[in-house]
Amino acid sequence: MRQTEDKVLAPLTTIGIGGTAQQYYEPESISEVQNLIGQATALKSRVHILGGGSNLLVQEKRLSGRVVKFGEHLSRFDFAGKHLRAQAGASLAKIVTECARRGLSGFEWAAGLPATIGGAVAMNAGAFETSIADVLDWVRVVEKSGDCRKISRRDLQLSYRSSPFPEAGVIVEAQFTLEVRNTEVVRENIRKNHRLRRQTQPLSEKSAGSVFKNPPGESAGALIDAAGLKGLREGDAMISKKHANFIINCGGARFADVLRLIERVRHRISNYYDIDLELELQIIK
Repeated sequence: MRQTEDKVLAPLTTIGIGGTAQQYYEPESISEVQNLIGQATALKSRVHILGGGSNLLVQEKRLSGRVVKFGEHLSRFDFAGKHLRAQAGASLAKIVTECARRGLSGFEWAAGLPATIGGAVAMNAGAFETSIADVLDWVRVVEKSGDCRKISRRDLQLSYRSSPFPEAGVIVEAQFTLEVRNTEVVRENIRKNHRLRRQTQPLSEKSAGSVFKNPPGESAGALIDAAGLKGLREGDAMISKKHANFIINCGGARFADVLRLIERVRHRISNYYDIDLELELQIIK
């Protein structure tokens, strides 16, 4: 197991903001994850899980407890017919590519997302009116006791960008059932979704992805845009001029800058539309 003290976290997030981890671990097996979680529980130590670093805003301080990142040693995935089994650190981008090669449909929505399987399941990630829950069979989790158990999809309370994790445990593995389709059809859907993201989202900028969940029947980005907030800044944090539901780091944005910007947006949308925007972004502090 890789273990580091005072690990700098900003480079591990897609928005490039964060402090240091007092204790940073990259476990190399599920049994090592079990030991880490079990020991942390016994010591009453907090555990923070890093996936691909997207949808995260990490406070600029020395985080107490344990920061755990699933790296290359917990990133394996394999196919058995139309079934996919993947460890938590598996790259969505690599899985999308392999699904295209095999003519398997179910992950086209993830084209262009810098995420891992564990993080995607934990937030029930999705796009284009679909989500990872649509193809999920089961997840294997490590509970606070350090015990490992498998939970089926029907026993999980998954809803729009919401799941019982991490309270229900740390996801270490998941299985999915995909649909066999024409290879070129799958590839074209992936190209279309990737093209749409490039056209509408600031993919070349440092950001954490979508900041707010879409309110029922509404688009958070459209509401923020209509309220005239594109380009609004706090320090080096700015509402993207390309997609209003993204906050980009213009170079030296700080944790506090992003929080102030979030509150300004929430206040304006509440006043304009009487809608309380809910964060999709996960905050670690």
